[in-house]
Amino acid sequence: MSPIVDADSFDFALFNEAEECGDAVITSGAWSEVHPSFVGIPLVCDIQVPCFLAYPSSPTPQVARFVDAMRRALAERGR
Repeated sequence: MSPIVDADSFDFALFNEAEECGDAVITSGAWSEVHPSFVGIPLVCDIQVPCFLAYPSSPTPQVARFVDAMRRALAERGR
């Protein structure tokens, strides 16, 4: 399991590092489409601040399972 890392700031280097490791990044929507190797999914939830999940197009198996779980949860919520 990958550890959760709290970053003080976001920059392109952070996304490059995450892409190289196959990790996911949860950010505000302002960072959507910032990196060509990341896929973005807006998170719809009761959080007051919009969030954006960015992950590599070839994520680690753990990240892929998390993304699939989020997709299923969002699909269920939208019914």
